[in-house]
Amino acid sequence: MKNIACFLILVISIQLSRADCSAHELNSYPDQGELLLNSMLIMEGYAMDQKLIMGLEDSYLYLKDSEGFIIDLHLQEILKGQYGLTQAIFYPCKSLQLNENYKLVYSDQNDNNIKVLGKKIGFKNFSWKAVKGKSKKIGDSELEIKFESNSFMDLGCGSAEFACFKILKDDQYIKWYRTEVVNLKTNESSSYYLKSKDATLIVGHGMCAGAFSFEAKTCYKVQFTPVTNQGELLESAEWIEFESPNYANNFF
Repeated sequence: MKNIACFLILVISIQLSRADCSAHELNSYPDQGELLLNSMLIMEGYAMDQKLIMGLEDSYLYLKDSEGFIIDLHLQEILKGQYGLTQAIFYPCKSLQLNENYKLVYSDQNDNNIKVLGKKIGFKNFSWKAVKGKSKKIGDSELEIKFESNSFMDLGCGSAEFACFKILKDDQYIKWYRTEVVNLKTNESSSYYLKSKDATLIVGHGMCAGAFSFEAKTCYKVQFTPVTNQGELLESAEWIEFESPNYANNFF
């Protein structure tokens, strides 16, 4: 039953995650709609747009309200995934105004956009309405996560390889987890922010992209650190060791 549940989540994730393997794609989390008053903001680039995300370290990103008031965004870190994804983590330098509409502005939007396949790309019109939201209280119940299952699917144009982990004490206020995966053979480490779905965390990559990739017949360990809506890191869960999803070709 647990494999079926994980499989259904994987299928949905793969269908929603760049099934057409396009040349570039830029996304924001939270998606357009609502943004908490002091919420973290994640910008993610896929394929060619990774270069645009990497360039944010030397660029100026800010929010502008309907009256032209500017709120600077502080770049916390840029995390480069292992399979075609890169993300940048931002926090507003000031609290947003309740019910105000904000638009994301990129300082190089009209000047130094990066050329992709002969066309200029940049930040599309990302916008949100500032809303209130409940926050996670520091010192709440200890995080418990366990390994659930591996999956390896040959999708023709590439493979989808995932390790599924179950959050035993799911928290409605915690959806993001700073995830660190370590290759126990090489000691190579990689980190990325993952969002939970149905109390499940999926570590790996789909046919076109993903945060983590695996070597065949290799052992790994992973640690999940919950992140509040405001971007504050809480106490990490214990390290969990697991085999690569393609260790024994775990086909569904």
